Amino acid sequence: MSYFENIRIHDGDDILEVETDGSINARINDGSGNALTSTENTDKTVDLDGVRGLNTNAMLFARVDDDTVKNIRADQSTEALITIDYAHHDLHEGSMYHVHTSAAGGSGTKATISFTTPDTTQYFHLVFFYRSNVESLFTMGEGATVTAVSGADYLARNRNRNIADTSTCISAGSAGGAKYVTTGGTVTNFGATVDIDHFGSGQKTGGADRASNEWVLKRATTYAFEVESQAAASEVGLSLTWYEHTNRN
Repeated sequence: MSYFENIRIHDGDDILEVETDGSINARINDGSGNALTSTENTDKTVDLDGVRGLNTNAMLFARVDDDTVKNIRADQSTEALITIDYAHHDLHEGSMYHVHTSAAGGSGTKATISFTTPDTTQYFHLVFFYRSNVESLFTMGEGATVTAVSGADYLARNRNRNIADTSTCISAGSAGGAKYVTTGGTVTNFGATVDIDHFGSGQKTGGADRASNEWVLKRATTYAFEVESQAAASEVGLSLTWYEHTNRN
C-alpha cells in the first residue's frame, strides 16, 4: 500500500508534520527539521512545561505554577472531572482564616467580634455562623464605631495549620493591630446595618452554603458582628471564616 507524502504546516519557525504511514501521528519540528519536545497521553507525574507538542487521545492540562504544567485528572468510576471550589483552594494556599467567640449570662448577653479591613485590594470573602439557646438578635454593621481599649485581642487563625497566622485584619477596639480581631468590644454604633436576624431559641444559622451567604467586605472599613440574647440563662456564640483574595483582573 502506498501513501502520499507527509503533510507539513510551516509558520516560518516551526513545522507541524502529519505522518502518512497509516498511523496519522503528528509531531512538531523546528525550521531545520529537528523534532521539538512532545509527549503522548501523560500521567499525573509528568511536567508539561516547555512541551511544544501534545499527541493525545483525550487530555486536559493546566498550569500548576509558573514552572509546572500537569494534566487534569478525572474520576475513574464516573469520568467526572476532579475539582475543588475556589474557597477550598484558598484554604490549601493558606489564605483562609477563622475566629470565634461565645458568652453566657442573663438577657442582653453579647458575643461580639469587630475588626477593620486593610486599605488594599486584598478583599475579604467572609461567611459567619451564629447560635443561641434563647431568642436572640444578630447584627452585622459596616462602618461601625467600637470604643477604644475595649474587648480583647483574638488572633485570626489560619485554617491551614502548616502556614503562619498572618491575616491582614486589624483589631477594632483592642490594641492588637494586624492579624487580630477584637472580641467583646463595645459597639457604640453599627453604622450601616447590612444584615440583621431576630431568631428563636435553640437555633443555629449562617455559613453552610458559601454561595448564598458569602460577603465581600469593603476595604478600610470597620465591621462589627454581634449576637445579643433576649432572654435569661442564655448562651450565645459567633464565628467568622474568610479568605483573603486579590482580584486577578
